[in-house]
Amino acid sequence: MKHVIMCFVASLLLSLVSIPMLAQQQSRLISGIVKDESGEPMIGASVLDVSTKQGTIADIDGKFTLEVTSSSKLQISFVGYKDQIISGKDLKKDMIIVLKSNTEMIDELVVVGYGTQKKVNLTGAVASVSTSDIQGKPVTNIVEALQGTTSGLVIQQSNSAPGARPSINIRGLNTMNNNDPMVLIDGIIGDIQNVNPSDIENISVLKDASSTAIYGSRASNGVILITTKKGSAQKNEVTYEMQYGWQSPTCLPKVVDSWVYAEMRNEALVNSGQPAAFTPEQIAYYRNGGPNCKWIEELYKKNSPQQSHNLSFSGGNDKTTFLVC
Repeated sequence: MKHVIMCFVASLLLSLVSIPMLAQQQSRLISGIVKDESGEPMIGASVLDVSTKQGTIADIDGKFTLEVTSSSKLQISFVGYKDQIISGKDLKKDMIIVLKSNTEMIDELVVVGYGTQKKVNLTGAVASVSTSDIQGKPVTNIVEALQGTTSGLVIQQSNSAPGARPSINIRGLNTMNNNDPMVLIDGIIGDIQNVNPSDIENISVLKDASSTAIYGSRASNGVILITTKKGSAQKNEVTYEMQYGWQSPTCLPKVVDSWVYAEMRNEALVNSGQPAAFTPEQIAYYRNGGPNCKWIEELYKKNSPQQSHNLSFSGGNDKTTFLVC
């Protein structure tokens, strides 16, 4: 009897201890806005719960929502900015998080106008994207690689048709017509879609009027400056890059069989007061071995390989350099 009472007391104490522990671990929903020092929303900023490895990214307005617990520790990060850690009582709804620029990158050179200057000397709104920011991304063009690298740079794919081009906006829509920014490739106006990501050395995004004034009215929607790689006078190099992966469709429309379509088509036409398009003989033919090909399943494979290869030769001497891709 004494042993039974001791077991009962132990289980009661254990349950009393576990109740507050469970209460402490209850999850709740928090929200916030991520901005830079100038108040601009940081599109694509990463918000990660270090304790659970769950995370999200800021939307087009810099807003985010995430489910956390009392032991959660959030890490907010963005390329070119210092990480910020928030935990404990600071985790609440409607937070405003301001990320500060990384001062260790303040001496880097940024392409401005027709030359370069140190980032610390800039007065206009200019963002720089280096090769390390886009290196290793499984993309086929530079536009996809630029997504989420710079605040104020909005890239949207509104059409999934083959050959469709994503729209590029800097700080939103400025006119009712074309809002594409001006693109300069090594000082010459060009098409950003034609640039190989492996050939890029540096990208600068000029956002405001003070930084784009040198280009005139054509730069009213902002400017994207692309500097390609050059050979080195110190050594000759042969560089080969290869990417290989698999892709598969994530959402395909469900298509009915041919005879089902014929029956439903006839029903729709009759309900609209029009004659039926298919005869009973045709429907029976479709049902008994007639044409019934679901082309969407024939065109798209379940798994399809994709690969990319880049080969370049670079070098030079004190008088000239070369880079052949």
